[in-house]
Amino acid sequence: MFLDAPLDGILGLGPQSRAVNNDTSPFINAIQQGIVSPLFTIYLDTAGNTEEDSPAGGTLNLGGLDTANCGDVIDWVPFSNAAVWSVQVDNCTVGDVNISTGATVAVTDTGSSMLVV
Repeated sequence: MFLDAPLDGILGLGPQSRAVNNDTSPFINAIQQGIVSPLFTIYLDTAGNTEEDSPAGGTLNLGGLDTANCGDVIDWVPFSNAAVWSVQVDNCTVGDVNISTGATVAVTDTGSSMLVV
């Protein structure tokens, strides 16, 4: 359906360098106008094995900290490649399983329905 459409991501949240015609995204435009702060938080809710166990969900908070779901300690991580919003990951814990990755790259993609490290 969108194969030939010149999309710039969900609400244009992708990096400007990847935007069609190098257009400024709505979020970056709002930051430049001083409407919102240059901060966004992503909260991924836990889910069971089926939607009946625990409906999938989460929030994307643009222009501020999601104080309902996030703690008051913020750890700033620089992008390893801002062209794709990637960050370095040293380890990852899911439930009781710890995956020691050494130093690998994870891409943060709020427009996807999966989490991949």
